[in-house]
Amino acid sequence: MNLLSEKSKKIVAVVISLIAPLMVMAANATEEASKTWFIEEPVFWVLIAVAALLLYLIYALGQLLILGTKWRIRDKGGKGMMLLAFVTCTLLSGNTYAQSTGASASQTSIVNDPYFPLYILILVELIIVSYLLYSIRVADRARTQYGRKLGVLSMMWKGLNPAKPVEKEEDILLGDHVYDGIQELDNVMPPWLRFLFIATIIFAVIYIPYYFLGYGPTQKERYDESIAKADAAKEERMKTDVALVDENTVVINQAPEILSAGKEIFTTYCSACHGNEGEGGIGPNFADDYWIHGGSVKNIFATIKHGVPEKGMAAWNEILTPPQIADVCNYIISLHGTNPPNPKEPQGEIWKGESAATDSSAATSDTSAVVMLEK
Repeated sequence: MNLLSEKSKKIVAVVISLIAPLMVMAANATEEASKTWFIEEPVFWVLIAVAALLLYLIYALGQLLILGTKWRIRDKGGKGMMLLAFVTCTLLSGNTYAQSTGASASQTSIVNDPYFPLYILILVELIIVSYLLYSIRVADRARTQYGRKLGVLSMMWKGLNPAKPVEKEEDILLGDHVYDGIQELDNVMPPWLRFLFIATIIFAVIYIPYYFLGYGPTQKERYDESIAKADAAKEERMKTDVALVDENTVVINQAPEILSAGKEIFTTYCSACHGNEGEGGIGPNFADDYWIHGGSVKNIFATIKHGVPEKGMAAWNEILTPPQIADVCNYIISLHGTNPPNPKEPQGEIWKGESAATDSSAATSDTSAVVMLEK
């Protein structure tokens, strides 16, 4: 048993000696990386999960060596493991020094990857796992329990579930815990469950400060951010995608850039008939409450798109794109209620539907606040 204890101490020493240089490498890589926080990167968490799983596997395999009270580990195995640690530490230390001295060199290499320390850690853990598996295979074949030899799978199961056999339950029987004839055993907690419990504590220690002390976005903030991105994407599609804008989908949008674009188009194509400020000329006045073909944004869009041939107004859908027509509609709506010079007398009927005008200072591009005017 003393031999096994010494062996377990060697395993712990080797793990520490292998991981220690990685901490220095992680610090150097973090300083050089453009990212300083990887908590939102899925790759980071996958690597952490793999490293943690391998670390637990190392622990479980180490327990197999400790539990085998009749095992005899070959001396050359311990020497080989210490030699592995020495060589690996030497390589990692040299690599760390090279990173610190050659940081100014601009070269593309996996060594400059911010996740490189985790790659090395996982590689080292795989080497340790391979060595432990090899040590178990070359262990004394005479290990037995109750007169039968244990295979590797049986030993691994025993290491993961270190419960006492039925024949030895008296050793862990709690005499003062007998209720209704039911006796309680003082079994140890399985290692996997203990590691899972520790993992939840570590997760809570990271999660609570990050999300509740203002370092990370809350669920509401993430929701608001996703809505804002969706609204911006939708607005961009409405501007560029011809198929998405027509007299059925057009909406009022009094954003400054929309009105500026609409005014430019209006001045170029519409001012000859309707005046530079919408006061009217050959065409009707846009500043009053009277409309000939309806005053909703959908009516205006349809009028511009299809024209009024019997009155000499051309169909502008062959010249202007649907987003451009929408910009003109929004600019025309913004002219309602203004006081242009020399306004033309009212034509048509007072628009009794929803108001065609909207406060340009209050309107936003947020689709939740956009007003849709339907006749």
